[in-house]
Amino acid sequence: MFHVFAEKSRGPTWLKEGLAVYNETVEIGDNTLILGNPDRSLRLKRHRANARRGLHTPLNELLSLSSEQWKAATGDKVGKNYAAAGSLAWYCMEIEDRRYRADFIDFIRDSYLGTTGGGSLFAYLGVEENAFKAAYQTWEKAPK
Repeated sequence: MFHVFAEKSRGPTWLKEGLAVYNETVEIGDNTLILGNPDRSLRLKRHRANARRGLHTPLNELLSLSSEQWKAATGDKVGKNYAAAGSLAWYCMEIEDRRYRADFIDFIRDSYLGTTGGGSLFAYLGVEENAFKAAYQTWEKAPK
């Protein structure tokens, strides 16, 4: 969907695939498109369960994956990468009453257009990188 508007994505693979996983949660209610229901995402549930057991793709690893590394993944690593990417996208779109949503959407747009100017996800979200990572890791490992 985003490729249609941007003609081509220059964004990181984790972002493209994370948004695809996030969009798998779509439901229609009262003539409204609804996204973000965590109960509709098996990958989100799987990622958090794996994180609690230390069997997930960690955030630092996810963010550092090149397109080539993403494509070269095999076996259960493929599913873990998709689950991790979808979980990060969900977190940025939905956590804390959608705290990061508007800034994350700016990051998505600029990433697809190739206009981030080297700005990181954390710069867009207006949060210190280590603080974000600590909060995210606490969330992903929390029971339900």
